[in-house]
Amino acid sequence: GPGHGQGQGMGRYMPKDFRSLGQNLHQALENLAAKARMVGQNPSAKEYQSVAGALENVTNACTSCHQAFRVN
Repeated sequence: GPGHGQGQGMGRYMPKDFRSLGQNLHQALENLAAKARMVGQNPSAKEYQSVAGALENVTNACTSCHQAFRVN
């Protein structure tokens, strides 16, 4: 129906806004993983800050979705 996604996954049954927030989370997670992969065994302060910033983006994506879609 209108506003529903495509494909075979459960995302096709979710509202467009919910899917959008989910996509934001996936992008933030991919960014975190990429930054974490670049860190060596003895991370520099800059590397640590980069990973911490990426983790903050993941947390913000979670919070945004949970604030918008919650059961009271």
